Amino acid sequence: MLDFSNQFSEEIEKHFVRLSDNQDSIENALKSQYSNGPLEGTNNKIKVLNTPHIVRKISITSYYVYI
Repeated sequence: MLDFSNQFSEEIEKHFVRLSDNQDSIENALKSQYSNGPLEGTNNKIKVLNTPHIVRKISITSYYVYI
């Protein structure tokens, strides 16, 4: 285990500890030929489409039209 005491700010130390705790997973992700990038891209597109500034309600009598 690496010792980062008194070298960096508390927030930076937390990041180093988190990296150390997940070192095996990070190395496996870098070595693997597989990626979840395409799935994350699809999830991001869905999230962007569902944001309030994209969905605008136009009131036409008692109906709503989503643009």
